[in-house]
Amino acid sequence: MAALRELDVIDISSVSLTGHEKVGPGGIGRQPLPAEAFDEALALTAEMHRQFSAGLLDDAFKAGRQALVRWHALQAHQQSCDVLHVMAWACMEHEQGVEALALARHALRLSRVHAQPQALIKALSVLAVLHGRLHDPAVGEQLAMQALSRARDLHDRAILSLALDALLRVLLEAHDAQRAARDLETAQATAERLRRHANQGMVHSGPVPGSFDDMQLRIHAAAGLAASGRILDVVPALVDCVDRAKREGYLGAARWAQLFSAHALMLTGDIAAAAATGAELAPLLSADDPPRLRLACLRLQQRQAEHAGDSSAAQGLFERSGSLQETLLRQRFKLRDTLRRSGDDVMRVLSGLDERWGSSETTNPGPSA
Repeated sequence: MAALRELDVIDISSVSLTGHEKVGPGGIGRQPLPAEAFDEALALTAEMHRQFSAGLLDDAFKAGRQALVRWHALQAHQQSCDVLHVMAWACMEHEQGVEALALARHALRLSRVHAQPQALIKALSVLAVLHGRLHDPAVGEQLAMQALSRARDLHDRAILSLALDALLRVLLEAHDAQRAARDLETAQATAERLRRHANQGMVHSGPVPGSFDDMQLRIHAAAGLAASGRILDVVPALVDCVDRAKREGYLGAARWAQLFSAHALMLTGDIAAAAATGAELAPLLSADDPPRLRLACLRLQQRQAEHAGDSSAAQGLFERSGSLQETLLRQRFKLRDTLRRSGDDVMRVLSGLDERWGSSETTNPGPSA
């Protein structure tokens, strides 16, 4: 967690890493030859993806930071954007939204300047989820629909999984926030879109997800169907996702699948199974896990304690979750303030994308989206 908690100052314009020497195979002062740098960058990028899919976000970030220096030196813009995308996700998952925003924006700029459509979709997906977590669902959904539209145009299965997953994350955030605010009419409209896109996600990911992105998509698609009312249909799918993700080493994804499974079981009334799932998950979590996952687990445990009539345990869990929630809110206020001060005009960004890349689909996130 140190690299994410004490994030080095990154000069995004030059991709230099303050406080870290660029060390080649021969040590300080020896710059690697292009072939050596390429091999190093390739190995570090592969390591970054391995660690990220295993849920080891800090290790993924550190490997990505080293790979980014090498790809930048090689002027490998597509690979640089790939690394920036994973680093942005790692920051976002640890509620370092300002840093995630800077990384995603730089990837967006690179993708536009160097005509990298896959990288553009990845950057839009990060920005979409960031706005979704700020409870700015209209903007988040606009960005996610832009990413999804462009992914469909590319006919790239992996990119389509990633874009559809981002849209489902935004819709899940929106639906949760709307229900919490008792805005049931808006929540119902969101649930309808959530169900439609979740059905697409279940079909696209397939019963046996073939990649990490497919696994993420299937988990959020199943969670989306549960949130939209099709609870009994998805519990077996979520339980299967837990097992498959564990076997593939996707431990972070497995924990989210366990959490969604426990929530779905609670909704079916199978409190004993939900409690067993939550009891299995809780000891696996540590301070290195995403705060959102830890907060959701605490709230699940609180609901289970309340259902069991254990008011003392429920109160303790309520206090712990409240403290963590305050930390998340502070980080998100910092991000919102950064967006406000930077004059980030999403409509201007979208308009600029249309001018360069062309627009194939409306960005209106209403019921027809």
